[in-house]
Amino acid sequence: MPHSGGGGSHGGGSHGGSHGGGSSHRTSHTYFPGARRYRRHYNDGRPDEYFYSNGRPQKTGLSGIITFLLFGVFFGGIMTFAIRSEMPKKLDEAYRRPSSRVIDNIDVLGNEDDLEDALEDFNDMTGICPVVYTMYTEDYYGSYADLETFAYHYYVDNWSDEQHYLVVYAIPENQGDAFRSGELRVPDFEFEIMMGDETDAIINESIENSVVDTIYDNLEDGKSPDRVFTGVFNSLTDIAEDRLTSKSFNPRLLIPIIIVVLFFGLPLIFMIKSYIRDKHCDIDEVPLTETDNAYVGRYGGTTASTSFSNSSVMNSDSMKIIKVLMLVFMIPFVVIGLSLIISGARGLMSGGDPTRGFQLVFGLIWTFIVVISITSVFKALGKAKKKMDDDPLTAEYPKADMPHSEYPYAEYPQQEYNSTTHDDCRSSHEEDEDSIRKGYE
Repeated sequence: MPHSGGGGSHGGGSHGGSHGGGSSHRTSHTYFPGARRYRRHYNDGRPDEYFYSNGRPQKTGLSGIITFLLFGVFFGGIMTFAIRSEMPKKLDEAYRRPSSRVIDNIDVLGNEDDLEDALEDFNDMTGICPVVYTMYTEDYYGSYADLETFAYHYYVDNWSDEQHYLVVYAIPENQGDAFRSGELRVPDFEFEIMMGDETDAIINESIENSVVDTIYDNLEDGKSPDRVFTGVFNSLTDIAEDRLTSKSFNPRLLIPIIIVVLFFGLPLIFMIKSYIRDKHCDIDEVPLTETDNAYVGRYGGTTASTSFSNSSVMNSDSMKIIKVLMLVFMIPFVVIGLSLIISGARGLMSGGDPTRGFQLVFGLIWTFIVVISITSVFKALGKAKKKMDDDPLTAEYPKADMPHSEYPYAEYPQQEYNSTTHDDCRSSHEEDEDSIRKGYE
C-alpha cells in the first residue's frame, strides 16, 4: 500500500513521511561428579577412545547435517534476497504511462512544459511514474481529515500498483486569484507526497526528507510551485542516476555471508567432523576405573539401586526442556516463512512486482522445510527417549555411602601358593613349554 513521503504547510513547517540450542550433556576426557564412562570403539583399527559424560552420547547423524545445511542455505538466500530487493534498481513498469503527468486543477503552474519534461526524465530514469496534482484546500474539507488522507485515497482510487509518486499541492480558494496575478507572493499552501512501496528502493527516507525540506523552503521563499517542482525532480533524476549506475560494491551484501559463516558454517564443520569420527565406531558404556571410583566415594555418587530411576527422570525432564528450546528456536523461522507467503500473495493479488511470485514460492519451500525439520527432530527425540527407557545404563557403580577411607584400599582375596623349589619350578616350565604361544615366552 502507498505511504506518505512527507509534506508541509505555510507557517506550519514540514514533516517527514511514514516509511514503512545447545545440549545439556557434558563430556570430558577426565572424570567429573555425576559422569559415567564410555568407550568409543573404532571398527577401522584406530585405538579405542574413552571419555566421560553425564548423559547418553548420541552419534551425529547425516540427516541432522543435511537439515542444518539447508537452514544455512535458505537463511542466507532469504537475507540476500531481502538486501538485494532493497538495493536501488530501475522498476519494471507495471502501469500504462499517462499522456500528461501534470494535473493543474487551479491553474497555478505557470510553466507546465518544463515541469512535464522534468517528470518524464525522472520516469525514464527510474521507472517511477511521477504526478503533480493541484487543488483548493476546500476540495477535501468535510470529506477527508487532512491533505494526507486525501492523497492516500486519490492514489489507491486511481492506481493499483506501487510505482507512482504523487505530489499534491493545495491553496485556499479565496487566495487563488491574488496568487495567480502575483499580488500574493506566498499563499497558505499545503503539500503532501504519497509514494508507492516499490519506490522506496530508489527514493529512500533520507532522500525523501531532503525533498520535503527543499519543497517547503522554496515555497516559503515565494518561488512559484512549477519552478520548485521542476527543480526538485531534476535533482531527483540526478540522484537516481548516481544510485542506479553506481558500480561500487555494496558492503551490505557481506551481511548474509558473515551471518551464515558464523552461525551455520562453523557449527557445520564441527558436525561433519563428528559425523566422520562416529561413522565407523560403536559407543558403549563401561565401568569406571579405580581412580574414578575413588572420586565417587570421596565426593558422593549415585548408587547402583537408584541410578537408573534417577537417570530416567533426568532424561525425561531433559527431553521436555530440549523440545521447548527447539520450539522457541524455530518460531522465528516459521514467522519468516509465513511472512514471505503473505507478502508474496498480497503482492501478486495487487498486480505489483512480478518477483513477488518468487517470494511466495520461496516462502512455501522455506516453511515446508522448517515444518519437516521440527517434525524430524521431535521424532528423533522420541526414539532416543524410548531407547533410553528400553535400554537403561548397565555398568555397575559403587554406592554413594561407601567411605572413601575404605576405597580404593579395600582388601582383595589373596590366592594361596604352595612352596616349591627352583628345580621343581624349572621342571614345571619345561613340561608346559609346548603349550606356550609363540611370542609370549
